[in-house]
Amino acid sequence: MSSAAMILRNAANQVTWDSRNVAGGVLADVRTFASAVTAVLTYPAFPGRSVRIIPVRVWAEAGTLGVTADTALGYPRVTIAAGSTERRFAVEVF
Repeated sequence: MSSAAMILRNAANQVTWDSRNVAGGVLADVRTFASAVTAVLTYPAFPGRSVRIIPVRVWAEAGTLGVTADTALGYPRVTIAAGSTERRFAVEVF
């Protein structure tokens, strides 16, 4: 029997997120931002939930991409600062 799954891989084809292994979380967003772009993304449809940034790059951690996440508003918020390279990441809410 087969099942449907969503799998994110980085440029080296390594799995960075696999829906079959998530316990109660959902993939809320997948984004790419050019290096000079700044933004704030909010997810008010998920009040009281935690948030995690998943880099879709082999060499990067979310903090080194200038991407941070918090729940200070009572729902997930992701802040993207200008960086020295393109940023690709997924947002997981759980």
